[in-house]
Amino acid sequence: MPALPRPSRTLVLRALLATTAVAATALSTGALAAPKQQPKAPGSAAKVPFALVQDRPVGDRLAQPEDRYAVAGGCYTVEAPGQGFVRVAGGAVSLTKKAAEATPLLFQATKLGEYLLATNQGPDASFPGAFWSKRGYVAAASVGGVATTSALQEAAEPSTSAEWRLVAAGAKPNGKASKQRYLLSVPARSLALTATGGAASLAASKGTPLTLRLGTKCAVWPEITTNTVGRPTPAEGGPNAKVQGFFEAHVHGMAFEFLGGELRCGRPWHKYGVEYALGDCRKEKNAANGVLEVPLGGNPADYAATYDPVGWPTFKSFPKNRTLTHEQYYWRWLERAY
Repeated sequence: MPALPRPSRTLVLRALLATTAVAATALSTGALAAPKQQPKAPGSAAKVPFALVQDRPVGDRLAQPEDRYAVAGGCYTVEAPGQGFVRVAGGAVSLTKKAAEATPLLFQATKLGEYLLATNQGPDASFPGAFWSKRGYVAAASVGGVATTSALQEAAEPSTSAEWRLVAAGAKPNGKASKQRYLLSVPARSLALTATGGAASLAASKGTPLTLRLGTKCAVWPEITTNTVGRPTPAEGGPNAKVQGFFEAHVHGMAFEFLGGELRCGRPWHKYGVEYALGDCRKEKNAANGVLEVPLGGNPADYAATYDPVGWPTFKSFPKNRTLTHEQYYWRWLERAY
C-alpha cells in the first residue's frame, strides 16, 4: 500500500492557528455576551407535538412537556394536583394553593433525564455585565453536607442532593404522551418528591404524580455561547463526498486527569456547567499553577506575579498556548468549530 502524502509544516501550522482562532473567537464573544436567540421555525411545537427536539428550535416547547427529556433547559412550574404548587421562598420549599405563587424552575440537565431545579435569585452581581442569574437549587435537606431528614431546602450550590430524576408517572417511564404527569426523585438519597396534607417532602416511595407547565422569568444559566445561530449545513453527495475544513490531529481530551488531577486546572466539560469546568483554580487541588507555568510553559519569570487564577468568565491568564497546566479545550468551543 503506497504511503500517504504527509502535509507540509506550513499547512499544519495554518490548521492549528485556525483552530486556535476559532476557540479564541468563541471565548472572547461568549463569556459576558448574552447568548443569541435561535430563529423560530415555521409553525409551533403545538402543531407537531411529538416531533423530535432536533426537528424544531429548542425554545419552541409545548405548554406541558411530552416526555422526560423535553424539559431540558426549560422553565416550568410544578403542581401536585389536589395538593398545591411548589413554592421556594426564604430557603424553604413548600406548597401553595395559588398558581400565581408557584416558583418557576429552570430544569438544567446534568445527564439524560436528570436535572438541577434552579430558582431565580435575581441578577448575578459578582461580575459587572453578567447576563446570567444568581441561582438556588431545590435539594434534599442537609446540614454541613450531611443528610438529615426527608425535608427539602433551597441550597446555595448544586450537589448530588440537588440532582433530580424525572420519569413519566405511568407504565412507561420514558414514554411520550400529551399532558402526562411525572415523578421526581433524588437518586443520591433514593427518595421521591411526595405531597401529602398540603406539604412537600421526600419519602421512600414512588412519589406523587406531578404536572409540569411552562413558566416564565426563570433563572438564566451561565454558559459560554457559540455566538452563532442556525444549524450546520449537511454535506452533499453522501458519506463518500469530499468535505472541507480543518482537522485537529492531536488532542489530549482527558489531560485534566493527568497525575490524578493534581496538576491541571479545569476540564473540557462538567455536569454543573462552565463555572465548575473552567472556574477559579484556587478552588481546585492545583493552586500553584501560576508558578508552574514558568518552567513548563516557557513563560517569563515575572509571569506568576501577574497570573490570574480565575477562568470563567474573565479568562485573563488562560487558556493560552503557553498555559500547559490549564485546560485548553471546552466543549462549546469545539461545537463552535463544528
